[in-house]
Amino acid sequence: MRSISIFFLIFGFLSIAHSQQWYEPVVPGETQPSVALAPAPISPLQLQYAIFDSLVNAYSYFSWRQQPLWYDPDADFLVTIKRGDLNGNEIYYRYSGDRGESWVPPIGPIQLSSSDIPRYPSIAATILSDGAISDTIFVYFFPIVLNNSWGSIQSGMAVGSVFSTQQVNGITADNGQTYPIGTSSKLRILGDGEMALIVVQLFPPQGAPTSENNALGAILFDIFNEEVTAFIPPQWASTVFLDPGNPNSRTSTIVNVDTDPDGNLYFGAFGVFANASVLRAVPAVSKSTDGGETWSDFDTFPWSVLEEYLLEEGAEPDSSFISFGPKDFTVTGTDQYTFIVQCFEVNANKRQSGQPELRRLLEISKENGEWKVRTVADISGFVIAYEDTDFNQTGSEVQVARTPDGSTIMAKWLDFVGYISQDDFDGDGNAPDTVFTTDVFVAFRSANATTWSDPINVTQSLLLDRITHIAPLLPPDLQNIPLLNVISVPGPNETTPEAQAITAQRQLLRKQWVTITHFALNPTSVPATTPAPSQLDLHATIRADQRLWISVRMPQPASVTLDLYSLTGQHIARVFDGNVAGYRELMYNVQSLPPGAYLLRLQTNGQTEAAKVVVKY
Repeated sequence: MRSISIFFLIFGFLSIAHSQQWYEPVVPGETQPSVALAPAPISPLQLQYAIFDSLVNAYSYFSWRQQPLWYDPDADFLVTIKRGDLNGNEIYYRYSGDRGESWVPPIGPIQLSSSDIPRYPSIAATILSDGAISDTIFVYFFPIVLNNSWGSIQSGMAVGSVFSTQQVNGITADNGQTYPIGTSSKLRILGDGEMALIVVQLFPPQGAPTSENNALGAILFDIFNEEVTAFIPPQWASTVFLDPGNPNSRTSTIVNVDTDPDGNLYFGAFGVFANASVLRAVPAVSKSTDGGETWSDFDTFPWSVLEEYLLEEGAEPDSSFISFGPKDFTVTGTDQYTFIVQCFEVNANKRQSGQPELRRLLEISKENGEWKVRTVADISGFVIAYEDTDFNQTGSEVQVARTPDGSTIMAKWLDFVGYISQDDFDGDGNAPDTVFTTDVFVAFRSANATTWSDPINVTQSLLLDRITHIAPLLPPDLQNIPLLNVISVPGPNETTPEAQAITAQRQLLRKQWVTITHFALNPTSVPATTPAPSQLDLHATIRADQRLWISVRMPQPASVTLDLYSLTGQHIARVFDGNVAGYRELMYNVQSLPPGAYLLRLQTNGQTEAAKVVVKY
């Protein structure tokens, strides 16, 4: 095995970068309050988007290809890393000791030359022996555009504002060829925090045949000795995968890397394996028992297992496939691991006859030496219908996370939903209108459960969710789970949520709000279905654009009226009159109301519920 070894030069500097909060200036050196954590039962919560930063192109729109959010369950702290400033040419990180309720100001920047543009940063952290967050070592990396070309990464470590960093310009294999480094990469710290592993997707060398398009690489970072070793394990060589036969294609991709309780490393990959009996793209796992120095051959998921599942579900295997798009991987125990993937059926005969095609989020797992397939959820398989699809920033963003002991697994994804709004969105003079947007969904199961919970919509908003992140590890108590989201700042003519949503999807360089919210899981309900609410529930809040958001939950379908009153009892408006079954979200424009406090009253079947509303300018 040939390798390259690079030694870091340590340099230090201190720079505090300012960020934006709601209305309040940032005081350098102080923590910045975000929002009171919103406890969320298994039923959908009323979302509170809390802005904690406002910088350009903060995270990659290929959100599943990076790891910008890391949660340490032992120390119960959160860290994020991102691009910043107006030119997008700097990297910052910041952390929180309370799962995102407050954050230290941005730390950095990590300076690059003017010709190097950082992209898609990832981070992980390890606590030193005394357990203080101030003594945490952060390991990070990011691919860079060097002279308008991909192929290099910047990797390094930080303690406070002291950074050590080094650029890796490709990996040289045993055959003497140098493979440029792609943009898809994942990161884990291993052992006692002395080493880190970065797995990377590689580009073929200049002029190489298409059989060299598929190589995957490993970068080992000796944290305390500040040494990098980069190599292509023979088991990950390009020829392990099928020759794509096209210079612009590949038949392999990385998924993620994780560790088991014994410290063994597992690398989850996906592709068409050259020696497979059935040439279909499938997940596979390579294992290392020596800290990433050597790796096993891939343990490849047999297509026949999925074929059996598809036949049982009424799908035709020949018309079905696992998507090369977003997917994720986690380890739940020694030689126990799980992939979350998308599976689609494209069947012309079914379409002509009006039969539904299979569109599923699946769990593909290895348990007690046996490969299994489980249904996580039915999904829409949506394609954004807006124009300028080259700038589409919304994908299904599939991720998976687990508790530290592997006892609970959670899948996260995006999907389309429809909401009833009191605004006249289509301009036909009639309201309410149905508005389609994307929301963040999760589902979960305990390790001893055979099925997954019902999908849970954890955002429930008219905002178009995209570029969303969860950390690979969940808080052991499954409460106040942090969720990052990116929202583009609306332009001056974007007056409706629909216009804002379209712009948020289409603009890559628009200034962005980095937001955080929290949700919770109820482990006692796994894998039971979501329980029906036992009592009426009403929430109301005023958005920054002076629209009143109202969420109503009914234990049984019923006729509901919603009226707005002044505190002196004057009737202001009938906000809603209709039927509500389960959960419903409404929106009402209060821009014409003078500032002050109001009362929103709900009446149904002789019951009354009220919520206070405060209008500010």
